[in-house]
Amino acid sequence: MTAEKPAAPLHVVYLDFDGPMHPDSVYRTRNGIELLHYLGHSQFEHVPLLEDALAPYPDVRIVLSRSWQLLEGGYEYAASRLSANLQARCIGGTFDRRQTRKAWFESVSRPDQVLLDVKRRQPAGWIAVDDCPDE
Repeated sequence: MTAEKPAAPLHVVYLDFDGPMHPDSVYRTRNGIELLHYLGHSQFEHVPLLEDALAPYPDVRIVLSRSWQLLEGGYEYAASRLSANLQARCIGGTFDRRQTRKAWFESVSRPDQVLLDVKRRQPAGWIAVDDCPDE
């Protein structure tokens, strides 16, 4: 009988897109989701920076936070906007339709959304990458 290797402790980056991954002026328009008012910038322009920052930590996972996971297509659509490297690290979002109603989720502050997810997942360590100064 062989002993099973214990699972590695979970370490999570809670990732917001608007601000950390590109300027925060992203809106839903008739043409889809567009980055407005920032000439010379593009959506997800900072993905390579996050890839480089996480490269020394292959066991760190990503949980998506906030509104992108509420768009049509949900978590899967939001995760698909990241590089394949970062997608492979994604394990879910702070919004869990099985446990939370959308209207309630939208009324809760982002820090509280993250803290509720921390309570649910119980990671050994976590950090939120977010630009929201008032929360």
